[in-house]
Amino acid sequence: MRKILLTIFILFVAMLLKLNATNITTIDFIKNNAKDNDFFTIHGVLTERVSDDKYIFQDSTGTAKVEVEKSALREKGINSLPLNTNITLKISIDKEFAEKMEFEVFEIVDIATSNNKPNFYITDINFINKNAKDNDAFTIEGTIIQRTSTDKYEFKDSSGNAIIEVKKSAFRNANIQKFNDGDTVILKVKIDKEFAEKMEIEAFEIIKHNGKFINQ
Repeated sequence: MRKILLTIFILFVAMLLKLNATNITTIDFIKNNAKDNDFFTIHGVLTERVSDDKYIFQDSTGTAKVEVEKSALREKGINSLPLNTNITLKISIDKEFAEKMEFEVFEIVDIATSNNKPNFYITDINFINKNAKDNDAFTIEGTIIQRTSTDKYEFKDSSGNAIIEVKKSAFRNANIQKFNDGDTVILKVKIDKEFAEKMEIEAFEIIKHNGKFINQ
């Protein structure tokens, strides 16, 4: 009897935790503070579908791979989630092993109505310089100041400047030969921070160029 009551109590507490997970929490905070079985609400966009039930989620502070439970999709009457559309999700943290953290989506709170334009959470250069870790991905928006070498450009936003290496594949996919001084851009970038004293910012996708969304 005691075991049954204890099980009921644990399930009740878990339910309360899920119900109370209503405040929006950033990916950066979760990665640095979450414990096993914590619950959070996150708001951002899904930028990529990497498998049947896994997506890359992005907010203004970073990215994370999330696994969407089938029950969450079933409750919304859908089979998959849209990319590049504002979305609010309730997640639980699976951190059975200290070195690995998994984000599991158990409820789809809200999906914004699509306006046929991508939605992105812009992160500024100052935040990236202070907080970025190796292999983190961000979306940045700003102006090309000058070309510094064959594939590198000085980029500026409202918070500061940075040298960005633009991948040839990014230009090819956007049907652009190169950037010119003064071009306005939105870029998806990845951090290469193999050595602590040096951080490289690599642009792997051009989202918007001089006011025009690519592939829109």
